[in-house]
Amino acid sequence: MKKVGVIRILVIQERCLLREALIGQLNNEYWIEVCALADDVDGAAEQIEQHDPHVLLVNMGLKCDISPISIAKLKKMHGISIVALSCDKEFEDVCIGQSLRAGAAGYVSIEDSLEELICAIRFAAQGKSYWSELTNHKLTSHAFGDYDFRALSMQEYQVFSLTGCGYVTKRIAEKMGLSIKTVETYRERIRKKLGIVSADDYLYTATTYVRTVSLRNLERRGLPEVHFQLQVGRRMQFRDRVPFRKQYREFFPYPF
Repeated sequence: MKKVGVIRILVIQERCLLREALIGQLNNEYWIEVCALADDVDGAAEQIEQHDPHVLLVNMGLKCDISPISIAKLKKMHGISIVALSCDKEFEDVCIGQSLRAGAAGYVSIEDSLEELICAIRFAAQGKSYWSELTNHKLTSHAFGDYDFRALSMQEYQVFSLTGCGYVTKRIAEKMGLSIKTVETYRERIRKKLGIVSADDYLYTATTYVRTVSLRNLERRGLPEVHFQLQVGRRMQFRDRVPFRKQYREFFPYPF
């Protein structure tokens, strides 16, 4: 039986300790009820039909398989509000872009407080938007660099982001459920919209952008600086000023 005056939330996130802790914190609020859980978008669609939640709380990030395109389709189909939660610190700027393209009413970083998340949920349930103070600062300080990535469609932006993470065309097509030819078409559109002339410049721009985001967050955490040398083309070579350690692998999704 549905409780009156309670905001029902569907959490879309892979099973992990963080998800369990998050659910426990939210259920401590008397006016919030986590009514259902889903590991992916397909599972979320079934749960929406069954539980009719007010808000979707979605974990956005390059490391998870939840596509902003799929989330946008859920929103359009069911008319439901979305709050994006990012646990991906090193690529948070990219996650913000994904959340914008998914049509999220709110965005909260893992660095934000629980109060920020609760405010975002409350606003989303009322049909309003809420972006945390840290997120607003990043948006207003040109977090997306010199290029206007908002000129790209959702599909184009995702292709660009995955390219920057080191995925080849075939792998991008598999992750997005598209043909290789379609991915190549998106790539040509991206180059035209961003004013990138050659394929090598496109690869360099995408890789440098994602890499810069990662290094920026490394510096913010106070970790030693890692320098790299990039050879544009089929091979990517990286050279560290300090010995490369295992713990750095989580910050760089490249095949070292």
